[in-house]
Amino acid sequence: MKIICVHGFLGSGKTTLIKHIIHLLQGQRIGLCINEFGSVNIDQEEFKGMSIPMTEIHHGSIYCTCRQYDFLDKLQQMLSFDLSYIVIETSGFSDPSTQKSTFAYLRKQGYIFSICNITVVDAVTFEKWSRVVPLLHRQLQQSDYIIINKISFVTKQKKQTLHIHLESIYQTPIIETDYCQIPLQILTDHYTNKANEEIIHQKYMDLSSTVCLIAKDMSLSKLLKYLETLQDKIFRAKGYLHLAEGAFYIELAGDQLSWKSIDGKKDNLLVILYSARFTSSSEIATTLHSKIWEVRENDSTNTEKSNKQ
Repeated sequence: MKIICVHGFLGSGKTTLIKHIIHLLQGQRIGLCINEFGSVNIDQEEFKGMSIPMTEIHHGSIYCTCRQYDFLDKLQQMLSFDLSYIVIETSGFSDPSTQKSTFAYLRKQGYIFSICNITVVDAVTFEKWSRVVPLLHRQLQQSDYIIINKISFVTKQKKQTLHIHLESIYQTPIIETDYCQIPLQILTDHYTNKANEEIIHQKYMDLSSTVCLIAKDMSLSKLLKYLETLQDKIFRAKGYLHLAEGAFYIELAGDQLSWKSIDGKKDNLLVILYSARFTSSSEIATTLHSKIWEVRENDSTNTEKSNKQ
């Protein structure tokens, strides 16, 4: 059995990569584990309709002590199935430097598997976030492969500079792509896990999340305008929303704000990840002209629920 761990900062393209991996492995027995920092998993919508076993872990990173036992329990359930691959989408704020000790425990229980760590880098936003989020370095440090995604959205010079920078520091195979179109060979190659079991306790930038209830009569243009105001203060925002003009999937990742029309009834919850260094849940709610549905600060629960009317 092979375990494929997909790392990468918020909005880099992890979900896109996993959908491509599932496509590449058609006919194989695949299990999927999704790790979401907050309580609302927007990405699960992307995998609806796929006939593969799937489990979810919320409220923190799977490598953090607060979620480690939950992760081990659910992973052991997956390992008991007759699967060829388990694909794990880690939270954008996961620190995989403790991964080796986590999987060593499972091997002591008699489970046999190999591990491949793939880290997705957003060619557009990496330079910006790598300066203020140290754990991006630790994600790359543990990688067996680095995927530079959204490569056609940057200049040739920026592409070359980024490639040389990553190659010189991490000495790991690098693939440049759009939409995470990687070759099957990456998944079938033999690989060794590089996670450093000596780095056990790492303190990274505090991360908070808030879930805002967006009014159904708000126009798309107004919401996009409000989100643009927050671009320099938050890491990511995403949600399936029903607005005045219809239903949309809206996502803000770094400098990239995108939306697309979708079908179906939506809950109008917009999930936002941010640092208290830059903003607060109240400022976000005020800027978005919305109600706070839930707040989680610094990986500890601090829940405030509004009226669901």
